[in-house]
Amino acid sequence: MKTRLLPLFFLLGFTLTAEAQVYDLWLFDGVGPAPTAVTSKGFAGLSSATVQATATTTNAGYIYRQTNWANKWTNAVNTVNTAMTFSSAGGSGSPDGRFSVTLGKYYTFNVPTTPLVGNTSQLFSILETSSAPVTISSVTRDIISPAPTDAPLITVNLSAAPGADQFVYLRYTTDAWSTSTPLLVPITGTSGSVTIPAQSEGTVVSYYALTTPVTSSSWGANIDVLTLKANNNAGTNYNYTSATAADTTPPSTISDLTATADADLARITLSWTPATEDNFDTYEIFYNLTGSVSDVDSKFDKNQFIALGTRTSNSVTLTGLSWGSTYYFKIRGVDQATNKATLSNEVSASTIAEPLIIMDGLFDGESKWGAPVAIADGVAGWFDVNAKKMYVTHDANYVYLGAEVDYASWQKWVFLINTISGAGGSVSAASDVATYAHSQLPDFAIVQNGLNANLKTWDGSAWVDHATLLTEDVWTKFTTTFVEVRILQSMIGNVTSGDVQFYISGNNAGEHSSFDSVPDDSSMAAWNDPLSLSKYATSVTLPVELASFTGKWINGNVLLNWATATETNNFGFEIQKRIAEPEALEGSASGISNQDPSRASGSRSEWETIGFVAGKGTTTEAQSYSFSSPVTSPLSPALYRLKQIDLDGTTTFSQSIEVSGGNKPAVFSTRNYPNPFNPSTTIEFTLTESQPVHFELFNIIGQRIMSKSLGRMDAGLHSWSMDGSFLASGFYTYRLTAGNQSTTRMIQLIR
Repeated sequence: MKTRLLPLFFLLGFTLTAEAQVYDLWLFDGVGPAPTAVTSKGFAGLSSATVQATATTTNAGYIYRQTNWANKWTNAVNTVNTAMTFSSAGGSGSPDGRFSVTLGKYYTFNVPTTPLVGNTSQLFSILETSSAPVTISSVTRDIISPAPTDAPLITVNLSAAPGADQFVYLRYTTDAWSTSTPLLVPITGTSGSVTIPAQSEGTVVSYYALTTPVTSSSWGANIDVLTLKANNNAGTNYNYTSATAADTTPPSTISDLTATADADLARITLSWTPATEDNFDTYEIFYNLTGSVSDVDSKFDKNQFIALGTRTSNSVTLTGLSWGSTYYFKIRGVDQATNKATLSNEVSASTIAEPLIIMDGLFDGESKWGAPVAIADGVAGWFDVNAKKMYVTHDANYVYLGAEVDYASWQKWVFLINTISGAGGSVSAASDVATYAHSQLPDFAIVQNGLNANLKTWDGSAWVDHATLLTEDVWTKFTTTFVEVRILQSMIGNVTSGDVQFYISGNNAGEHSSFDSVPDDSSMAAWNDPLSLSKYATSVTLPVELASFTGKWINGNVLLNWATATETNNFGFEIQKRIAEPEALEGSASGISNQDPSRASGSRSEWETIGFVAGKGTTTEAQSYSFSSPVTSPLSPALYRLKQIDLDGTTTFSQSIEVSGGNKPAVFSTRNYPNPFNPSTTIEFTLTESQPVHFELFNIIGQRIMSKSLGRMDAGLHSWSMDGSFLASGFYTYRLTAGNQSTTRMIQLIR
């Protein structure tokens, strides 16, 4: 061991403490002095000490050691300002480290905090500077939250002016230090600044400042061991994310909200001009039944209606509303920064009264059924369960299913429907309904879900549960003694033949009672003519459903044409006429009303009956009628209307139409051809006057899949081609709206 004191160094800026040093530097020239302590560099696994030379020599010595001399690490030949590895790592017999020093200069040792015994591949360095290394007292940024267009200015403040051989760098990364970029900081006095280039949206930038006597071109991958001093924010580095400044501007306020109630269903359509907002999230629709709507009332948003999540949406049809209720609405936009617009103007609309369908548990249908085909424990049904007689009937729009039952409240009922030739659902459509005894498997299932029912459809490999269907689509009433369901025909394919089974399921496989209905077994025979609705809902009289009413002037005669979708107890139609006056024009012929339009304000002349056409009684099939009458005053337009008379004498009036010698189209009506189609069909329609026209397409379960504005069109005959190349084969419903009139038709795509 050396016994002579080396007079070359004294320790600067470090004081010994009472704590025992595990590793230190032994600086010597013959006999070593008191050991020189090392402290953490601020980088993981690296320690440091700085000393000043008191003489010039080529034979200064050092040993980096364990304080008990069990191990030491040196390098026989050392070069300052470069990264080196230890050439010797062993016990007290290992050679000393030697290097050249110059009087008055400073030498910083960077060594491993915990050197590995016997490992000679560990990096270390001896850094030479003409003056003591300066400390980086602070690092500041002029923009706290830089946007993608910002290049933040980083300022480095030092404890003193650095020597010419101490370079100040800012080192930054945008990929978590997989790569990095050094920026030389020009120093004036004790500070200097440099900019980090603008970064793309969402980029995370990390950086720190350092001093070194080595220029960045010579760093390689060893900058940590070549660093004199560093400020890396106590080891966490300085960080920011390039992001757009916080959005504090709400979407524009909607001021033209309108509400229109559906004529057939408990639905209301809201329309508005889209809000202005670049960072849009959702529209919020608040509603109540009393008025003075506020943002504490019930709410619809994109979670209930997907269209509300698109800024350009300008309408939404609200489903699942209560029958015969007046709703009040306000709307506002919300952006992704949760900024909320001011609530819109308030509007209201009333849903129609619940349709006149008696669902009372009485057996109203025809008595067609077979024997139960599924058994449990050797008998039809099981404890507390009995599926009794059942009926199936339908009208022009709906299929009605009913069954008399006896079951417990913990059990579940399900209708299984087979209407499509070929294999259907081969697995259970409801809990524990495991048996379907027909050769044709079911395509649809209507399954009890709490107080309502869901429709399930077979997609070829699994049941698709349309759980979002609302009671107006699958309308049901049931107790433990009866089950009755009404479902749109379009939802089960507008079928004319099929087979229905009714099940009551239990908690265990095989526990179910079944009931086989129309037609018997799996013959797939036609349902024949639709069963009269009167057999389903006794004593309910439906009005005649007028599909269209048009008129034109031909060679001195007026030819009137009209069509009905359904008729119940229709005795016939009186044709009435009067001379048109501006104040008396009464709009389109899109329906029949109980009110006599001649009693409306503005009517000046009396209606006269000019003819009669007999009706078809009761039918759910479409019917067509025509009537011709001489024109007595060719230059004066005339108004025509229909007075529909029931068998019991009840009368209803259609809207009036105007017919003149100009052969002006008289009504908004529509048809499409071909139908079925592949892949396109032409929608043809007439307008009474210039109107904005809008087209909507719905799938079999009532979801809107297409919405398109056709723009404002003049009065007259028009046609528009709908491209269905993006659609799958199946049944669809389109709705064409002109002004405040709309008409709906069923179409079929066959590929």
